[in-house]
Amino acid sequence: MAKLFTMFIILIALQASMLIYHTSEAAPTSIWQFVVNPTMWAGTDWIIAFAGVATLLGAIGIVGGTVFGIKTDTVIFAPLVFGLMTMGAIFVKLYDLIQSELVARVFGGGLGLVPSMFISGLIVGPWALYYVWSVIEWWRGKDN
Repeated sequence: MAKLFTMFIILIALQASMLIYHTSEAAPTSIWQFVVNPTMWAGTDWIIAFAGVATLLGAIGIVGGTVFGIKTDTVIFAPLVFGLMTMGAIFVKLYDLIQSELVARVFGGGLGLVPSMFISGLIVGPWALYYVWSVIEWWRGKDN
């Protein structure tokens, strides 16, 4: 849980920074909605989507566990993993922001699109992969 919690703090810091410096390109995400107003937790888009997917997969897991005798932990935690993965959308927004800033301020014009995509990918890609890996390790019970 330590790696996943660290990634949540990084996601929150990224969202806050993007909202402070570029409010027009960084729409609030589900994790930011929860941080800003935890009293509205039951009404956030993430919780509503999570509840629907959790109900469906939970029912499938219970039926599969009783009928086929399979281990249901993986199936039961699958909706939570889906919800955690959607929180990583902040990395996509950060990639778009870095790329647009590089095109506007450094490279300029249409020819600067390829180098800006490459540089943005080098900056954001490893963080996004680390986030996905952290969620998968948590799901497998390997997160220390």
